[in-house]
Amino acid sequence: MTGPPARAWLVLLALTGMAMWTGGPNGSSPLGVLGIAALVAVSGFKAVLILRDFLELGRARASWRIALYGYVAVLGGAIFVAYAAVAG
Repeated sequence: MTGPPARAWLVLLALTGMAMWTGGPNGSSPLGVLGIAALVAVSGFKAVLILRDFLELGRARASWRIALYGYVAVLGGAIFVAYAAVAG
């Protein structure tokens, strides 16, 4: 396996490991606002990689890219705000 999908897959593996490390082994300790921000950012970047490299959104019209990348940003922001409101 070569090319952009292979590189994206390796990056996704690394990001999944980073998210698992940030979240802790059991998820038993609270992460805090910065930890959740890191997890949301990593998850958003993973979503963008999947959209761009595996679903070939990179070749789509700009309107599709704006809509779907915007959706990822809005969803990640909503998750972060909801957590921050409860943790704050």
